[in-house]
Amino acid sequence: MDNLKASHSLVNISLHDKAEMIRTTSMWLRNKREQNQTVLPDGQNKTTSNRYIMQIGGDVLRWDSGKVGKTVVGVMGGYNMQHGNTHNRFSGYSAKNSVKG
Repeated sequence: MDNLKASHSLVNISLHDKAEMIRTTSMWLRNKREQNQTVLPDGQNKTTSNRYIMQIGGDVLRWDSGKVGKTVVGVMGGYNMQHGNTHNRFSGYSAKNSVKG
């Protein structure tokens, strides 16, 4: 389940994320590291995961669209990964997971 969640969220970038980046040119860079812990309601399974996100992009074309505002066309690329471990405290079993993109 943790891999599915990661695969849907690692490459998401919102307009809000882009607006928070310090920009002095048409290029931008996003670098983020997170650590998460999840425990199931029954307390048996605990999942710990680490993720790293690096994305870079730049504006290629910009023009004023009149009353609508500005239109920007750009390119973006990145590297994303997450790895984690789920441990069951009653059985002692554990499983590892990882996603790269």
